[in-house]
Amino acid sequence: MALYYFDMRDGDQFYPDEQGTELGGGLAAARIVAFATLADYIQGRVPETDSPRRVAVEVTDGNHEPLMAAVLTVGFVPVARLKRRDKAIAYRAKPSQIST
Repeated sequence: MALYYFDMRDGDQFYPDEQGTELGGGLAAARIVAFATLADYIQGRVPETDSPRRVAVEVTDGNHEPLMAAVLTVGFVPVARLKRRDKAIAYRAKPSQIST
């Protein structure tokens, strides 16, 4: 069993995990807990603005040394912007459009 801390960062706000969690299973188990923590945190929190913001669970070991982060960007994007982006992606993805 190893001790991990799962600190939450929401935009400029930081919420440290002051207790930590003992886990068996190493980094694979910590990865699962980090993602589940991120999903639980974001559920029911509707962004108040259209500006995307970064939400992350930062995982550290028992000595508070950084190991990894589960990261999610949340926000609203106008549909027209998405369509332009999708067209650009589709254009780049067509092999017939690639010249050698």
